[in-house]
Amino acid sequence: MNELNYKFKSLLILLLLSMVFFIPLNNNAVGEEITSLTRVTIEQVPCLVKLYVTKKAPSKFIKVEKKEVLLALKNVRPVEGLKIIGSKGPLIKSIVLQRLQGNVVAILVTGHQNFNHTKASYNEAESCFIINLEKVVKKSDAEKVVKKGAKAASKKQTYKLIKQKVVKNRNSVANKEAQKSEKVTIPVKRVVKSDKKEKGYTPPVKKKSDYAGDISDLLLTVDIANCKPKSESVELNKALSLLKQAKYKAALSTLENYFSGADRTCLEAASYLRAYAFFKHVEQNEPLELVQAEHYFHDVLITYPDSKLIPFAFTAIGLIHLKINNPAVAEGYFTIVKDGYKEYSSLAEVYYFLAEIYKKRGFDDKASRYFKKVFEEMPDNRYTADAGIGLGETLFDKRHYLDALNIFKYILKQNKEKIYKTSDLLLNMGNANIKLGRSAEARENLTRVVNLFPEIKEKDIIFSKIADTYAMENKIEKAKSMYIFVREGYPDGEGFIRSSIGLARYLEKWEEREKLYIMVKKRFPDNKFARVAMMRLAEIYQEHKEYEKCIKEIEELLSTNPMGLRYEAVRLMQKAYEALFESILKTDKYTDILRKYEDNFVRLDRMTSKKISLNVGLSYLEAKLYEQAFNHLISSYKLHKKSERSADLLFGMGVAMDETDRDDDAIKLFNGFVKRFPKNPDRTEAYLRMSKIYLSKNEYGKSGGMFERAYKSSKEYLEKSKILVDKSKLYGKQGEWDKVTFVLANAVEDIALTSGKHYNLLSSVYRSMGNAYIKQHVYVRAAESFSLAIKFSESGNETANLKFMMGDAYQKANVLREAKKVFKNIVKEDDSVWARLAEQRLSTLALAENAKSS
Repeated sequence: MNELNYKFKSLLILLLLSMVFFIPLNNNAVGEEITSLTRVTIEQVPCLVKLYVTKKAPSKFIKVEKKEVLLALKNVRPVEGLKIIGSKGPLIKSIVLQRLQGNVVAILVTGHQNFNHTKASYNEAESCFIINLEKVVKKSDAEKVVKKGAKAASKKQTYKLIKQKVVKNRNSVANKEAQKSEKVTIPVKRVVKSDKKEKGYTPPVKKKSDYAGDISDLLLTVDIANCKPKSESVELNKALSLLKQAKYKAALSTLENYFSGADRTCLEAASYLRAYAFFKHVEQNEPLELVQAEHYFHDVLITYPDSKLIPFAFTAIGLIHLKINNPAVAEGYFTIVKDGYKEYSSLAEVYYFLAEIYKKRGFDDKASRYFKKVFEEMPDNRYTADAGIGLGETLFDKRHYLDALNIFKYILKQNKEKIYKTSDLLLNMGNANIKLGRSAEARENLTRVVNLFPEIKEKDIIFSKIADTYAMENKIEKAKSMYIFVREGYPDGEGFIRSSIGLARYLEKWEEREKLYIMVKKRFPDNKFARVAMMRLAEIYQEHKEYEKCIKEIEELLSTNPMGLRYEAVRLMQKAYEALFESILKTDKYTDILRKYEDNFVRLDRMTSKKISLNVGLSYLEAKLYEQAFNHLISSYKLHKKSERSADLLFGMGVAMDETDRDDDAIKLFNGFVKRFPKNPDRTEAYLRMSKIYLSKNEYGKSGGMFERAYKSSKEYLEKSKILVDKSKLYGKQGEWDKVTFVLANAVEDIALTSGKHYNLLSSVYRSMGNAYIKQHVYVRAAESFSLAIKFSESGNETANLKFMMGDAYQKANVLREAKKVFKNIVKEDDSVWARLAEQRLSTLALAENAKSS
């Protein structure tokens, strides 16, 4: 998807502008309510891309290029976990879906070849937008194509197919024979337009059963028909009848009377019935009584090891251990039944409670599999609807919201009374609808929950979610009123926290939002919404450029909740560091950046941020720590796309390479920099650095060319003069001393055109000119240059040195009077080594004069 980001950005302006005049694909009025994009499918023959939505939305269809089309939908949000379903086929190369600003969703379809026929439309029946990428072939057109193909094929045969004329008399034998001979079957690929609709959940057709699918099936399975004498059968039938009427205490009394008699022949059946009756009688009682029930079932297992009723005993013991909060033991007994008694009539109960156990332990895949088995594969039973709710909840937890909602709808349709027995069904439907962006449906479900179950414990949470549905529809005042109602009516519950977070979004002053988030964070530090509050606080600080506060808030969030909102928090922290470093760099306080980086380098390096690497690299460059600068800048360079590499990055990389003796790479970077940014003010230094690198390689022609470019690109005379001074070194290295003096004279002219005093620079230039004249044996001009160098020199030691050089030049020019004057002046004014050298020169000059006179 990254490779198409640039194309989306380039189209973004066009799309956003066109949103102002957004035209629906047909003329029905469309509201501004947020619509959910639930799924995207691809169909073949003809090639269609379908975008299913909960409600019609404004749209714009654009053919970007011959191979690309784009459909944009306004006021639309894709549901979480949205995937594109279906094979791309031979025509489509790629499909990219992306959210843009202003709740705009754009889908870009790219083909392997040109799209000759494209159009987009909205199908009211299917509630979907359709992008048609090839022409729909009509039936008449298909027949023409087939006939044309058949005619062409017949010409290639070695024999001719002779058609007989069909006479009007259809009853004639000849005509019938002609009709038979004409029936040449040609296979035709039918072109069928898909009319698939989003269907509700429809599980497989299930068998009806006389069994309930739970332990009560014991009453249908136990065999008392052959009990003798008849009196026993009468007693047991009476107990069985009482158990079927749920009169467990009376049944127990009857069974105890049965056991008090002598020579009983149906003890197995009676023992199972007594164990069942006692379990059902004490089912909601104290754990000790449940343990007694377990003893009854253990007794029948030991006494009757070959009984066909054994799986009922194991199941009952598993249920007892669930009730006394011992799920691990319960799982063991249920597993015995599941694996060892495949024909057990009440397996649905075993699978259902295994699913419940696995769900509580967080094994959602396993729980989902067992819920599905009870709900879809087993005959209708007591747990069918509950297993369906469990299956829907596991699908919801895995973010398959639409599948979960369809199951809940199916259960409600099949078991209308279910909504009066448990709040779970409507509550789950409301939550799923919220996730799918169906605010009105969600509000209806949640309102029915609080009306049908007024004593429900989580009423404050439900009210806060109802407020959320108004917020989803941009009905801000209603949302705010509902949030305030929850905050005032339920000041300490989960709904209070949710409503505080919701209300804060709509407060105009950011200080008031900050106050609410701080309250949630401090009063409810262990609540999951405390993480949200901390995240929102960080966003507020980021928005108001308080980057230090933003970073501190996220550090606190990550330290207290290392997994909660981690991705979003780290991303926001990265943005805060990027903005912070950028703002610091503009103030030239690069040492602050280096200090912050050194303190947090492990975390910052892990972010692999191209902007952070760039700013840290530029800071190291300012500190003249070139190797560190290079390492960070090269990281940023690799993270940036070629088209996104900035002037600072390219120039900084070039400087770091130059300073770390990566000369060839530096030249490549500087060349790329000046070509891409021909007007950047740093181009002068880039040319100058390239000229010096070429000079060090003795490539004089290239070096001179770069000096010329540097001089022309510079706009400041002082900089121009320094470039000429550096250029003079090129001519000096080549021994062209006349060019050295010429270039330095031009440098002096440029210095004269600058504002301010630059005495040290002038002194240096004149000194270099003097040395160049010495090389040319033009000693008087050399002495004059040294004299000017002395005039502008601000260093005492340097002045003595220059005076000696001036005297030496006069001596070489044989202007001995001026030479003696200079040397005497050095002796008089200076007591350094130059004075002693000057005395020696004076004595040498005296000897020379004596020798000349003699």
